[in-house]
Amino acid sequence: MIHCAEQILISRPDHLLGRALQRQLLHLGHPASHIIGAPLPDFHNLAETRAFLEAHRPEQVYVIAQDLNNHHSQPKICDNWLPDASADATLIRAAYLCGARRLIYVADSRVYPAPAPQPVAEWFLCAAPASPQADSQAARVQRHCLRLCDSLSHGEGSGPRADFRGAVVSEVYGPLGRGDGHRPLATAPMGLVEHLLRQLLQAEDMAENRLQLQLPPGTPMALDLLFADDAAEALVYLLELPRQSLTAAGRTNGTNANTNAGATITTGPCHTNVGSGVATHMERLIRQAALAVGYFGLLDPLTHSSPELAATSRCLCTRRLRDLSWEPLIDLECGLELTGMDLRLRTRRRDRGAVH
Repeated sequence: MIHCAEQILISRPDHLLGRALQRQLLHLGHPASHIIGAPLPDFHNLAETRAFLEAHRPEQVYVIAQDLNNHHSQPKICDNWLPDASADATLIRAAYLCGARRLIYVADSRVYPAPAPQPVAEWFLCAAPASPQADSQAARVQRHCLRLCDSLSHGEGSGPRADFRGAVVSEVYGPLGRGDGHRPLATAPMGLVEHLLRQLLQAEDMAENRLQLQLPPGTPMALDLLFADDAAEALVYLLELPRQSLTAAGRTNGTNANTNAGATITTGPCHTNVGSGVATHMERLIRQAALAVGYFGLLDPLTHSSPELAATSRCLCTRRLRDLSWEPLIDLECGLELTGMDLRLRTRRRDRGAVH
């Protein structure tokens, strides 16, 4: 393993993916003392962020989108709001100004304009026009930051070129791990899988023999699911690959064989999809989640809060990543069991704390 003496910054170390990244980096031999910890600055403030980066001099930066896989955060877009004012964009610019060697920005699949051919490949982000009416603020920020990384990698004006990369991850799930018992579960960012598991665990604990599950707004009925530690492994791998290998991966001669849309690719895409490449239907996910937590009651048919999304799918084409010889390790059944066990332990730890 090389680069183990480098200082590393993870923008959201307490996020599910941030914790998985820390585990992966430690597993690969990076000293814990080289992973920059709290307190972190307010990344909305460019001057404060630059001062922090100048003091710590990270050579690797992992920027996790502020609303990554957060189905409970759909803020309205203000008329005078600009994506460049976001915390993510500010951190990327500050890292560039402070000479960070390598950076990867992690967005989620909402970045792709809808409707999109399934599974959606990287080229579609550049080929399809955005739909302002359908866009969320999170999608606009993430799209802007991916393009900002691409722009800085080609050199902004007469400035130097940076090795800044982008990744779009599918729905990430998994255990938060140790050290979260002091924080109330209600305040932690909640992904779709944890949202479903909580409902199932509560029904099991209360001995309910029938359950009507509720889906968060904007949830498609089929989506790509990826275990957090698999996602972290892929992101570290992508950041450490030689630029030439990354640029060449996923190109085809003529039409794009990854989707049914037949688009011509002339250059390597500026970001990489990270996912399982498999669309899991919501009914299957719920059945597997119920088995994982031991709920054997009757599950009523789903009621979808967004009828227009009831027949939609959100799956990433991962051919580019597979061309780079990477595949996920943890399957859905095993991943749900690990996530369910972690959630049950955190719930019991919280309940014991409330009693005492």
